[in-house]
Amino acid sequence: MIHPDDLPPLRTTPIVEPLTLSAPHEYPFTVHFFSSKTVLLTEMRGHTFEFGDELQITAAIYELSKDRNGQSWLDLIDDTDAQIQRWGKVRYARGPWPDALPRVQAGSPEEADLIAHEWAEAWKLPTEEERNEARAALYRKYGSPPQTSRHLGFLPGDVE
Repeated sequence: MIHPDDLPPLRTTPIVEPLTLSAPHEYPFTVHFFSSKTVLLTEMRGHTFEFGDELQITAAIYELSKDRNGQSWLDLIDDTDAQIQRWGKVRYARGPWPDALPRVQAGSPEEADLIAHEWAEAWKLPTEEERNEARAALYRKYGSPPQTSRHLGFLPGDVE
């Protein structure tokens, strides 16, 4: 039986001098994500982080994030302009997730599920007064409730 410690390291390409100097970091530090990003946590294990997730970056994770030229995606953490130039948007930032931002992405299926769940919970409240207050708050927050059903049909004689 092969033990993981007996395997050669995954990084076999020699590391050369980076084209630009890496940003200095004090470890650990937190990163929050605005889009999907797969990060190596060990040489044998990665994890895909999604919108709203956070990760504590250690020196080991930083070393695993380097490419064969010694550059890391973390080198752009404090440079939003460089992220926009490279990917067209800001994908991650330093620090914990901002309290003022929701943890679901606007327009995503997760947001639609959250809105539907909040409306369903409002209808479960025990009294009419509580239900009315909750529904009024949801109208202010989201507008009309989501559609719960749809009727498909056609009129006889319709031809496309």
